[in-house]
Amino acid sequence: KLLLQRMAQGEECTYDFAFVDADKKNYNHYHKRPMKLVRVGGLIAYDNTLWHGSVAEPETLTISKPGEDPHENFIDQVRRLQPHRFVPAT
Repeated sequence: KLLLQRMAQGEECTYDFAFVDADKKNYNHYHKRPMKLVRVGGLIAYDNTLWHGSVAEPETLTISKPGEDPHENFIDQVRRLQPHRFVPAT
């Protein structure tokens, strides 16, 4: 709700950092909003994205097939941003 208010106030592309800590099933929906608020070169961090290493393990990754909507898959969205700039949390 706060993100929508900030966007409505014309604050798009004005933040350097955003931290998302929300229900994990809807991360793909929450990802779209901070992308509009954080400027190019900024950082968006997500809580528990490396839960027991499961996101970093290739065998657990779910990748969209060609022709599928990439917005349905959060991992695909992140990989399309800057795949070589993935910064794992420890």
